[in-house]
Amino acid sequence: MIDETIKWLKAHPRFYPQDLIKCETILDPLKAPKITNKLFFHPGHLTASAMILSPDRKQILLIYHSAFQAWIQPGGHLDPGDQTPLETAKREVAEECMLYETKLLLAYPSLLQVDIHDVPANTTKGHPAHQHFDLRFAFVAQTLDIQAASDAKAAQWVSIDDFDPTQSDSSVTESVHRLKGLLA
Repeated sequence: MIDETIKWLKAHPRFYPQDLIKCETILDPLKAPKITNKLFFHPGHLTASAMILSPDRKQILLIYHSAFQAWIQPGGHLDPGDQTPLETAKREVAEECMLYETKLLLAYPSLLQVDIHDVPANTTKGHPAHQHFDLRFAFVAQTLDIQAASDAKAAQWVSIDDFDPTQSDSSVTESVHRLKGLLA
């Protein structure tokens, strides 16, 4: 998993040079010989997520995440059983939205975005405040059939042109901006 993650991160700045510093920040701890794909809290841990376009590419799929209290893209932690971050993103989409039929929008090894964001402490789970190092993929759904599940309190299709950044966060807003650029 770590080797595959490194490949995606090293290739990404060719497509989005503005993400270079984030890629380097994530790559540094991955080069340490003792890092595994298990959950770690210092300085953070790996996640993979997906910006999903509707089949007609006019809508995006967002979930309402209870912990973050915002409309965001589906995604989550890289689990030990996952072989690649791409597999993680697909698994998370299936778990959170019950959406199983997707195709990559961008050719391997192109990510849509690399993001680092702060996650507050979760006393219920015993997790300290930490960071998520997120590899964000872009997919096109093959169906509009979705159902909220897992961490998603709700799931909905939103017109990409009517996306409201006040209901989300800056990294999702940047993803929407990049998708619009790709579709133009």
